[in-house]
Amino acid sequence: MNATPQADELNAITEQIIGAAMEVHRVIGPGLLESAYEACLAFELRGRDFMVEQQKTSAGDLQGSQT
Repeated sequence: MNATPQADELNAITEQIIGAAMEVHRVIGPGLLESAYEACLAFELRGRDFMVEQQKTSAGDLQGSQT
């Protein structure tokens, strides 16, 4: 089965993101608040030249209530 160039690119990006998450976990370990992991992962991803937006809001409607 031959992957498309787009699939190859997405796989490479996914590999980098998972690698960054694993590196963060390796360095700071388990047991911290989610906000600590978020900040560290954002830092690690920016170091890998990713554009990162944290806690971006979105307009949505969940069963009649605005989210």
